[in-house]
Amino acid sequence: MHDTRCVPAPTAATAPGRAPRPQRSPKSPTTAWLLWIFLGVFGAHRCYLGDWRTAVPMTLTLGLLGVWSLADGVVLGRRLDRSTTGRR
Repeated sequence: MHDTRCVPAPTAATAPGRAPRPQRSPKSPTTAWLLWIFLGVFGAHRCYLGDWRTAVPMTLTLGLLGVWSLADGVVLGRRLDRSTTGRR
């Protein structure tokens, strides 16, 4: 007999040969803000939120001498919302 159950099409996360993305744990807003206040020029808040691609250049340039770090303070709330919902 022919099986007629619906099988979902593979997606990028479930395609054969690819490992599924790990679930991100919720991040504490208090910790993120404290990291930004005290270690913002080193990109510690970005490391905490899992954004390694921009944390490394931020560390190497000292947050573009503080300018990048100050700009991050403006958008850190939105970044926290995205990190807790799992969106990028």
